[in-house]
Amino acid sequence: MHLSEAALRGEPGYHLARVENTRTGVTAEQVRTWCGNRDTEVVVKPVVDLNEHLHVNGYQVPKRLGEQTDLRDDACVFPWCHRPAKRCDSEHCVPYDDGGTTCSCNIAPMCRRHHRVKTPLGLDLHHPGTRVVPVDESARLPVPA
Repeated sequence: MHLSEAALRGEPGYHLARVENTRTGVTAEQVRTWCGNRDTEVVVKPVVDLNEHLHVNGYQVPKRLGEQTDLRDDACVFPWCHRPAKRCDSEHCVPYDDGGTTCSCNIAPMCRRHHRVKTPLGLDLHHPGTRVVPVDESARLPVPA
């Protein structure tokens, strides 16, 4: 669940929360009701700054970086794919073996199916959260704006 502290306090103009696992919205009032129920387990996690640039020296994507890109992109970045980012692989835009780094600007969520077809089809992931396009520009796939 994602909501601001202002929404939880009931401040004017802040009345919605997003439920992460269903990708739907609920009112902050509903969240307050859930939190007021003694049978509800509440786990408070730190705020993830989607604009922070995270960088690690290595191939593996750490949990914090994976969570940041999942929240930033929300779904697989392959055109027309709607698989939730939480159910995707963390893909290097510029392959790690080709000098790509493991950082916020070079990681994006891609579902397993699209992850596996990207290389054999000659596709290249250009920028996180935007689009996948062929390496050969003459074979460009139609990509929605």
